[in-house]
Amino acid sequence: MTQQQFNPPFDRSAPCPACQHEVRSVSALIHNLLNRCDVGSSTIRDGKAWVRLWDLRHTTFPAALTVPHPVADELMAVGRALVEATEDMTSDGLTIKGSAEIRARVEALIPRAAAASDAFNALSVMHFDDQRHCSGSHQNILREWKGYSWNGHVPGANLGGEYNYTVEVVSEGGDIAHTACGTHLKLHDHFKQNIARDPEFYGQVWCPSCRQNVPMWQFEISEAPHA
Repeated sequence: MTQQQFNPPFDRSAPCPACQHEVRSVSALIHNLLNRCDVGSSTIRDGKAWVRLWDLRHTTFPAALTVPHPVADELMAVGRALVEATEDMTSDGLTIKGSAEIRARVEALIPRAAAASDAFNALSVMHFDDQRHCSGSHQNILREWKGYSWNGHVPGANLGGEYNYTVEVVSEGGDIAHTACGTHLKLHDHFKQNIARDPEFYGQVWCPSCRQNVPMWQFEISEAPHA
């Protein structure tokens, strides 16, 4: 029986620091804990933070990092420090109980945890950028992409926010043209940077005129996009 591959990369590329499942699990738990805290004042503001801490205590930390990296190292160190700070926590199966001493120890770690979480988020964003790498999907689709990214736990860090990667139909010129229907598209720099880094990054393109995803080879690149 073939063993299922659990950790990316799925495209046989070199692994990145965020590929390791256990590292991403610890990152998610710390992130969820910080969402129950007031990072600016380094205080726990929500009783459900105790649940997040209990979960962190019972998660599996990696024995070693698959890809050594100082940011991932710090994230694991913060996670272990939070576990150590909560060693006196108890649960009767219904209620998780802490103490003033535990709260003080955890709150002292909040600034460090917030900085480590936001630093690792940058690695996570790069990890999930290429679906071939992180999920096994064989094609990245070039189409308008908008939404919100994480703003960061560290006050004033300005990490992320609203984004809108546009794909605009233009009468002529633009960056790529669909040879089948003659549609010209002007691309946001986000897409041009990916193409410049890897001309085969996108397997398909959404054509607004044809109203379907079509293979990238059907498009002509007007000129080599600048990274």
